[in-house]
Formats: sequence, C-alpha cells, structure tokens
Amino acid sequence: MNAPLTRNQLIGAGLLLVLIVGFFGALHFFPAVTVTAVPARDTTKRYTKAHYDSIRAVRRAYYDSLRLVRRDSIYHAIIVHRDSMRRADSLWWDSVFTADSLSRPPRIAKYDTIVELNTADTTDLQHIRGIGASTARRIVRYREQLGGYADVRQLQDPQLYMDDYGHLHPNHYTIPDSVLVFFTVEQDSVHPIAVNHASVERLQRHPYISFTMAKAIYTLRRKYLRLRCIDELRSQPFMTDSVINRLTPYLDFAP
Repeated sequence: MNAPLTRNQLIGAGLLLVLIVGFFGALHFFPAVTVTAVPARDTTKRYTKAHYDSIRAVRRAYYDSLRLVRRDSIYHAIIVHRDSMRRADSLWWDSVFTADSLSRPPRIAKYDTIVELNTADTTDLQHIRGIGASTARRIVRYREQLGGYADVRQLQDPQLYMDDYGHLHPNHYTIPDSVLVFFTVEQDSVHPIAVNHASVERLQRHPYISFTMAKAIYTLRRKYLRLRCIDELRSQPFMTDSVINRLTPYLDFAP
C-alpha cells in the first residue's frame, strides 16, 4: 500500500496546481502587442498604408489566437498564432522596404560635362561618369585638407583614398585618366598657408607636410626670422624637386 502524502508534498502539489491554473488563466488577459513604427532612413516619417495595416494585422492575429484558447486546444492556438505573426512580420518588412525606396533620393543622371574642382559640390561631381557618392565625398574632403586643388592629377593622390586612420585599401578605386579630362582647376581658388605665421600644427595638417617637415620649416623660419621664398627650403634633406613642385602652390611667403 502506498504511503500517504506528507504535509510538504501536499503543499507542493497545491502550489504547482495553482501555477498551472494561473498560467492558463493568464492567457485570457494578455495585453495587446504594440508595434513601434520604423521611420524611413531619411527621417521624414513618411509611412505607407502598409505600415498601419501591418500593425492591425499583428493585433488581430494576436486576439484571434487568444480567442481560440477558449474553444480549441492550446497547441492549435499556438500554431495559428505563430503563423499569423510570421505573415504580419513579412507584411511589416515589405512596407518598410517600400517606404525606404520611396524616400531614397533619385539617381543622379550621368553626362559628359566640365566641372571646376574647387567650386563643385558633391552633387555636381556625381554628374561625371565614374564618380559615385563616396568618391565625391572624398574629393570634397581632400579639397578642404589641401586648401584647394592646384592640378586635376591630384585626384589620383593616394591620400585621397585613405581612411580616417591613414590606411589605404589595397583594392581601392582610383580615378582613371579618362575621367580626369572632365575636370578643370582655377588657380585663384587655392588657399595657401602663410608660412611666416603658421604654427607647426597648422603646417602638418596639410596632406603634403609631415610633422618632421613642419618642424624643420618652423625651425628654419625662427632662425632667419622670415622666409622669403620656397628656394630657402632646398637646404633641407626632405625638400626634393618633386616635393618643391607639389608644395609651391600651397606656401605663401608674404611677411
């Protein structure tokens, strides 16, 4: 004969029964599912009708699954609820992609034209075949670092394609010579550095001047009180003819 249940066993069985009853009873009182609308990428908050239809579909499927609990098996209700949630989720993401495609700016037309490098913005640059949005932003950023382009061949400088950490991707895109013919440069648009007043920090911000070069130029200026022309820098070991030619448009020796 089985031994009678102890007092602790009876209490444990009662608590387990209460938990089971409470769990199935709570299914009747679940709060409605709320879905937060996802804004389009341009933050204009233009939602399509499908966004709101998907919200209603989620709520309707949820309440339908709860009503099935009262008259059908729990397993069947869970299956129906899961399938309805999947359909609502698919409808939701389709509406998000639709809203994103509507808010995306139109594709910029490409055509053959002549663009002045020192005055063009990113939109003007993208009209040239072979120049995308990323390359256009790099061109404008490099122009600000240089103080203006002095030659269209500067678009092929490795510094233009480096990231913020000074790294150059081995498979980076370089603007070919066939694209350079669509650009022109006005020499008056270049903003040179006042060598006789610039600090070491100001000099080394230029892409063509390293810290060692900036320090040497600053020391030489302190020694002679004032530099009169770029030829006075030829005594420095780093001042080769190619470096002199590159730096000439960007150094101003005015007193």
